[in-house]
Amino acid sequence: MDQEQLARQMHGVVYTQRKLSYLQEKLTEALAFNPVPLALGQRTLTVANVVAASEHEQRMNEAIEEIAQEEATLKHMTESLLNVIPEIIKNLIRKGMPLVADWQKDGIASLALVYEKQRFIIIPDNELD
Repeated sequence: MDQEQLARQMHGVVYTQRKLSYLQEKLTEALAFNPVPLALGQRTLTVANVVAASEHEQRMNEAIEEIAQEEATLKHMTESLLNVIPEIIKNLIRKGMPLVADWQKDGIASLALVYEKQRFIIIPDNELD
């Protein structure tokens, strides 16, 4: 995966997160809506009340299902992105960009994972070229 593909995939994750937030907000608004407003003193439901309630429930179920699908898509996209990160990191290290970690032990400020002589090695950061 090159940098452009990584950027596209990350953009896709962000877009899906935004879409999911929007859908959740719309569901919250729809759940707050009362599809069967009863008149003062009304003790029975009309056919129109029952139809409206049924249609509202169907819309809510569809919205919940769409949110579940978007959540599954987001999870899949994020996991696939996380799966390629180790290879991306290895490629960056191979190209000369060390992975540095703070250490603060034995007089060593930090350690670096580098690629030298066709292998990955860990050296004190102060020994980097």
